[in-house]
Amino acid sequence: MLFIVILNRSKGLAMRIKWILLWVALAANSSVFAKDFQFCLENQQVPPFLLGTADIIEGKNGIVGDLLFISSQTSNLPIKFNRRPWKRCIEELKHGKVDAVAAFVFSEDRDNWSAFPKTNGELDDRFFYQSNYMVFTYPGSQISWDGESMLPKTAKVQSIPGYVADQMLQDMGFIPSAPLQPKKALELVSRGLLDGFVMEALIGQTILNDLGLADKVIALETPFSSQYWYAAFSKQAYEERPEDIEAFWTALKAARIEHSKALFDFYL
Repeated sequence: MLFIVILNRSKGLAMRIKWILLWVALAANSSVFAKDFQFCLENQQVPPFLLGTADIIEGKNGIVGDLLFISSQTSNLPIKFNRRPWKRCIEELKHGKVDAVAAFVFSEDRDNWSAFPKTNGELDDRFFYQSNYMVFTYPGSQISWDGESMLPKTAKVQSIPGYVADQMLQDMGFIPSAPLQPKKALELVSRGLLDGFVMEALIGQTILNDLGLADKVIALETPFSSQYWYAAFSKQAYEERPEDIEAFWTALKAARIEHSKALFDFYL
């Protein structure tokens, strides 16, 4: 079973987040900033990690947005946010039209054209979050997942376009009939019109709670996959500014360790 602890937002936590963001902003004011890194973020809400669909506002970004902001300030490396469809973000990163995307899951294909944080050629621990992607379905559904195979093969199961889970499902033979975003997909699952939808566990549960569908959609027990989320840079950006990007990744790790608990408490 998927157990999600939902914590209430409090004024005390809100003030703590504001002080965190104020402190890092003040700490950075005495330094001269380098050229902005252009970050592409999805223009869909994925609560609690990314909120809104347009501008990034300090303290109202979601967990990923705030960690990016804190990392930017503590590393003295400014970033500019661009909100676009996720598949467009990926294409623009691939061709060097943006400097970075967040949050990005590693794959061998992506490693060919984007830069991930590594030490001695191996992925290291400078990531945002370790996520579990679950198969969300309806009570009484016949679909099953044992960690290797999905049955029945005729089931209608899909994920968010452009996500690694989407490609994994297609490689298994589950081809989406039409692209779906989480809110619409989970509504279809609740009505039995879609057999399953694969997405990150906490995001899925948060959306179900918001829609009032927590009793109509369940998650299968076995995770579909466990993935780390990274800030990935274009190969072109890394070749131009390797030291800056390494410093940003290191700042991201420090921000995650120091501030993640407060951010989760604040946004959940």
